[in-house]
Amino acid sequence: MHSYRYTYIHTYIHTYIHTYIHTYIHTYIHTYIHTYIHTYIHIYIHTHTYIHTYIHTYIHTYIHTYIHTYIHTYIHTYIHTHTHTHTHTHTHTHTHTHPRTYVRTYIHTYIHTYIHTYIHTYIHTYIHTYIHTYIHTYIHTYTHTSIHPYIDGRTDRRTDERTDGPKDGRLDGMIQSVRQTDRQTGRQTDRQIDRQTDRVLSQ
Repeated sequence: MHSYRYTYIHTYIHTYIHTYIHTYIHTYIHTYIHTYIHTYIHIYIHTHTYIHTYIHTYIHTYIHTYIHTYIHTYIHTYIHTHTHTHTHTHTHTHTHTHPRTYVRTYIHTYIHTYIHTYIHTYIHTYIHTYIHTYIHTYIHTYTHTSIHPYIDGRTDRRTDERTDGPKDGRLDGMIQSVRQTDRQTGRQTDRQIDRQTDRVLSQ
């Protein structure tokens, strides 16, 4: 009996621990953490792929394409057209005053209203809504509902597979919500710029 129990313990339990648990931890949990979570946080979330690319591609492109083009095309054209027109009809003082006032008022207002608002509203909101929520909701929830119970023996891989679907659905919902907020913010900001432009040009 002693020999049987001893053999059983060392064969079944020991084999179980070293084969199943050990393999599971090093293959599934360890690989998951180091591959999926670690890679996701440091590459996708942690500004190397998505945020970093977003900032350097979208914002950088936006500034160089829209703002730069705007300044060199619209403002430059406005100053040369408006100044040239005023040169023939008004005094030299007025010619230099109006374009300068325009630049200081419109550009300064534009930068502080649109760009500043954009950064503080959209980017700030995006980071706190999408990234922050994702980390605290999806990663945190997944760890507590799927990984921790699995380690504690309260679930199995089938539960993991079942719980992945709805969470992915919720993540898709968050993404759609952020995109909708983005579109609404963009439309509101564009309308504000149009109104400000009309006010400045009418002065």
